[in-house]
Amino acid sequence: MIVLKSYNENDDIKGVYALGVNSFARKSIGYEDFLTVIDKLCKYWLIINQTIK
Repeated sequence: MIVLKSYNENDDIKGVYALGVNSFARKSIGYEDFLTVIDKLCKYWLIINQTIK
């Protein structure tokens, strides 16, 4: 599970990891920047990340 928030308060980050998320990312306010973040996340989780087979 990935959590995207428009701000990155340290307490929020600690809280979501304590709940068991796999990743926390700051999402951009601007649409083009948001698309870039989503593109990079997709490449990481779908191409780079290794899972147990």
